[in-house]
Amino acid sequence: MVIGEDFPAVLARAQQGDEEALAVLWRDLNPALLRYLGLNGESAEDVASHEHQGPRRT
Repeated sequence: MVIGEDFPAVLARAQQGDEEALAVLWRDLNPALLRYLGLNGESAEDVASHEHQGPRRT
């Protein structure tokens, strides 16, 4: 994470609807999230888009 010690303050601002703070969180956390989602061999973007559609039914 790049945000470091400011993370709690940035998170609090994002929770209150501050779009700039949300953008900071997105830029900081998105690369790590995409790497994590890509661990199972699928495209991370595909996995993320499936999760936005709701839970999968098997």
